[in-house]
Amino acid sequence: MIRSIVESYADMCAAIDDSGYVENMLATFYAQSLSLLNNMIRAPTNLFHGDLAKKLDMDGLKANMIKALAFHAGHNRKPLKTYERFKRAGLQDIYESLYWNLCLSGHNTVSAFERRHVIRNGSDIQVVPVKPNSTVELAMYCDALTLVLIDCAFRVHKFLDTNLAANYEKRMSELKAFRTAVHAAAPPDQDRS
Repeated sequence: MIRSIVESYADMCAAIDDSGYVENMLATFYAQSLSLLNNMIRAPTNLFHGDLAKKLDMDGLKANMIKALAFHAGHNRKPLKTYERFKRAGLQDIYESLYWNLCLSGHNTVSAFERRHVIRNGSDIQVVPVKPNSTVELAMYCDALTLVLIDCAFRVHKFLDTNLAANYEKRMSELKAFRTAVHAAAPPDQDRS
């Protein structure tokens, strides 16, 4: 869920900086929809969309998606990969750190499995359905959400030219000072388990 919030944050930042960015978002949506339609055609017995495909005018829908993609391409607006979305927003650093970490945690890697389901007690290993997040993980998620929410509010109020932008800019400065103090006080190589 946090990953989706961070992606929406990147899209909002890019849309504030470039009013035509919404066309890139639409082109991305149409490209993904076209891919889904092609999957539905290739796999008519797929349990999740086989029945739906039988009820849709697949040729008409595909033609509409292709036409929409051509329209946006004519405006020099193409579908974007996730990294390109963050780059357009000027948030490559967030993509390469916070977002990457959320992806690493979100995908079913061995480390994610161990973090979520394995409890070690000496030489004993127990696999559990759900293991609570550690304090460090919860702090990381809260920190990320707080940063995104404050920066979103700042950017929106700055874009709308309200007198509240300064309040959010002050909150961001306070958060940065707080984060610096917390990181300075944290012991090195703290265990994340």
